[in-house]
Amino acid sequence: MKRRSRRVIALRLFAAMIGLAIAGIGSATCPVTECDYSDPQFKANNQKWGNCLNEYTNRVVGMLKGMAAVYPRFGIAFRAYSAEIDRLSSQVPFDDTAASDAHRRFEDRILRTAEPDALQEYNSLVLWKEQHPPQCGAAPEPPRQNR
Repeated sequence: MKRRSRRVIALRLFAAMIGLAIAGIGSATCPVTECDYSDPQFKANNQKWGNCLNEYTNRVVGMLKGMAAVYPRFGIAFRAYSAEIDRLSSQVPFDDTAASDAHRRFEDRILRTAEPDALQEYNSLVLWKEQHPPQCGAAPEPPRQNR
């Protein structure tokens, strides 16, 4: 359970960082009354897709944690941001707007206080993420229920 919740927090942290709203797979296109979310093939595909996102997210978060360890002022801003995301992650539903605001505050903090080398590395990481998005494909869609 603890490992899973860390992955969820990391995923939400990454989603906030890149401005994605990863909320409810297929919720807008296929309501529960019309789709079979219990389909074994959908569950397997969804798990595979989630694992792919988690792997990418963990890689990016690991890079940020490494930067936080090397650059103390960057680390202070990153830990404050992580604490905000942790607090938001405990809320259901996850507040994407609040997460985006937390990310904006994080970037404001590092612009004002972080070491120049940390800013350069952070900007390189942002550029790397834009050039190397996760190769997970689109979120799987559940099959329609037979009526």
